Amino acid sequence: MPNEYRVGLVDADEGIRAGRRMVLESSGRVNITLELATANELLERFADYLLDVLIIDQRLRGLSGVQVCEKISAIKFAEKIDTRILLTAPYGSAELELQALRAGATAVVSQESGSAALVDTVVSLGARKRHYSIAEIRTLFGGEVTKTKRDHALESHLAEFELRERSILQSMVSGASVTEAANAFEVASYRVRKLVQSTLTSLELVTLEQLQLRYLAAGLADDL
Repeated sequence: MPNEYRVGLVDADEGIRAGRRMVLESSGRVNITLELATANELLERFADYLLDVLIIDQRLRGLSGVQVCEKISAIKFAEKIDTRILLTAPYGSAELELQALRAGATAVVSQESGSAALVDTVVSLGARKRHYSIAEIRTLFGGEVTKTKRDHALESHLAEFELRERSILQSMVSGASVTEAANAFEVASYRVRKLVQSTLTSLELVTLEQLQLRYLAAGLADDL
């Protein structure tokens, strides 16, 4: 029987929330366990809920969805919470998508993409599948990718690893799954997860997407 994922839904529009709840729960893979209208309610209650995926709409009152992602990411880092964040928006925008990933979102879905895309993305994130390859994030980066600068914190952290460990991490940054990286380097999956988590913690990041952006900004992803 397929897994059912615990999902939080945050949207200021009651009608949109109702529609998304119906679409997501009718998939048979999603259980909406938290439904809120405002950012303040979310920030007060987020740490008390065990969620696989949190859906945040960009059009919240008081704070934008991206700003809420930043605040939730800080809570995730402090409390070691592994909830995936999905930002929804009325239309697709590479600029907004890049801002959301920097803020700690794991994916962005626009309303124009349709209900099937929303369900597929939520289920994929719930299953901890990778959403972006380095090539896809490089495309979002656009012209900014050429404006590289040294990232001393990242370089210092990588210098602590042996060549094999750096290669494993690079494979994850390129878009490989934990299983794919473990098989390619013939190591246990838990070692791959531990390597990634130690890197994220050291750099005060909460997602691999944020690490991919750091690699790109520092010019360390040219061969990926």
